[in-house]
Amino acid sequence: MPRLGWDNGRTSILNNTVFWNFGDILSLDGFSFDTGFSTGCAFYATPGEMLRVDMKDIKNVYQQDFAKPFPGDEKPVPKGPTPFWGIGTSNIEEVSPGIGVGYIWQVHRNPNGKFVDKGNGIIRATLGEKMPIAERTGPLVTGPGAIQLGQMCILKAEGYIYTYSNGGAGGKSGLVIGRAKIAEAFNPSAHEFLKTDGSWVKGIPRLDDTSYGIPGKTYVGTGSKGIHSNGPGSIFFSNYFKKYIIFVCAYGNDINFHTSDTPYGPWSEEYRLIRNPGYAITVHPHWSPGGSHKEIYISSCHKNVITMFKVVFDF
Repeated sequence: MPRLGWDNGRTSILNNTVFWNFGDILSLDGFSFDTGFSTGCAFYATPGEMLRVDMKDIKNVYQQDFAKPFPGDEKPVPKGPTPFWGIGTSNIEEVSPGIGVGYIWQVHRNPNGKFVDKGNGIIRATLGEKMPIAERTGPLVTGPGAIQLGQMCILKAEGYIYTYSNGGAGGKSGLVIGRAKIAEAFNPSAHEFLKTDGSWVKGIPRLDDTSYGIPGKTYVGTGSKGIHSNGPGSIFFSNYFKKYIIFVCAYGNDINFHTSDTPYGPWSEEYRLIRNPGYAITVHPHWSPGGSHKEIYISSCHKNVITMFKVVFDF
């Protein structure tokens, strides 16, 4: 197998088992379609080695995709301008023992960067013998004009699955927060979303609808209301601070965070944590010693290489 570059790595837990899921898997020794481009793989974590995945006896990641298309989805045209699938996935949250929910954003794409958006879908994740498995629960639940549901991150908290999406006029209005009761997480019509007036409204918002977003003042450094993340981020409840902490990124430059007493705000001002050329910010609270979260681990991706940071708080 060629040396692999791992894009957009996230960790999740099902049945007390930690696994990674990724975006593009590319050869660092030269471009190859046989290395997972472009719907990502998922592999189990190796106990005691944060940055090593357990690939069992898999020797080629071709067609080892984590989230496959639904059989009825519109297929890319093999010799067209965008002949390949592209399926971005959220992290996974457990809704019942060994069963998790996640969200996908589907495109048709080309290695030169051209793509055509297709819409949102929902996946049901389980633990397979060799690798985690995600199955679509049905056709796409929106068209291409919707926010990219949960692609920033998702969180199980307070009886809900919360989704965090960059949205509103191409992301200019900041983060859009949604939620559905855990028992209804696979039902797209059960999801409700927070508007800037503080109300919750059912129905997945359109990307150009700026009435959705985090209520409140203009945050320092963002230039407009709300919280921004140029790409995937991460959220968890900190046992150390007794607050929710959401990590965001300024694409290729900074890892920043905000805190809140709830999963939906109000949020603190932005704290700049690390200046780093990376994106796809993921916190891994399950690896915090003793679950105290005084020491946490955060990863980011740059040029298909994932770097792990250890952060120790002294507050």
